[in-house]
Parts: sequence; C-alpha cells; structure tokens
Amino acid sequence: MDLLMQIGILVIAIAFIILMYSIIQTMKVLKSAIEEMRLTIGEVRSDVSRISDDMKETIQHTNEMAIDIKHKLSSLNIVFTAVNDIGQAVQTFTSIAKTSAAQLAAAIERKPAPTKRSSEPNTEKQQPVSNMVIDGIISGLQLWKKMKRI
Repeated sequence: MDLLMQIGILVIAIAFIILMYSIIQTMKVLKSAIEEMRLTIGEVRSDVSRISDDMKETIQHTNEMAIDIKHKLSSLNIVFTAVNDIGQAVQTFTSIAKTSAAQLAAAIERKPAPTKRSSEPNTEKQQPVSNMVIDGIISGLQLWKKMKRI
C-alpha cells in the first residue's frame, strides 16, 4: 500500500506540475494581452487628445463664423427694412396716382361736350376737375413727406 500511496502522490504531483505549467502559460498570454491593451489605450489617449484639440479649434472657428454671419445678417436686415419701406412708399404712390387718375377720368367723362361758348366760365363744371387737381397735389405732398421719413 505504501507503494500505491507513493504512486498516487506522484500522479498528483505530476498533475499539479502540469496544472501549474498551463496556468503559467495562460498567465504569460494574459500578460502579453494586457501589455498590448496598455499600448493601445496609450495610443487611443494620444489620438483622443489630438482630436479634441482639433475639435476645439473647429468649434472656435465655427463660433467666429456664426458671429460674422450674425453681424452680416443684421446689416442685411437694415437693407431689407429700407427696401420694404421704399416698396410701401411706391405702393402708396401708385395707389394715390391710380385713384387720382380714376377720379380725373371720371370727372372728364362726367363733363358734357361743349355745345356753345358762353362768355361766363362755368364754375360748376370746372369745380370737380379743380378738386381732383387739388387732391392730387395733396396726395403728392403726403407721399413726399412719407418718402422724406424713409
């Protein structure tokens, strides 16, 4: 039995040695994998640092461009406001001229053809035309005041 016990202990010792050898080999592989991961992480850190510097620069340029665009748009806003005011003034002038022309045409159409000349001027027939002319002058002055404000 003693021999059997020695053989059992020898088998256990050999199994333990094989187990230790495989654990050592696994540890070596893990050590190389960990070393490779450490190098990769170092490279990633340097790449991220370089990229973050580039991103900061890009963001700074983007902010400068946004400020420049905002400034230029505010300048254009003034131009568009002036164009809008001019357009409204022209529209007002066109409306006044159209109304005056329509009233003048209506007054001319209402005026009967002269049949005979009289020595006295007919003020009743001339009054609507003169009123039209006065209305046109007043409208022109109002338009001039509006254009001066622009």
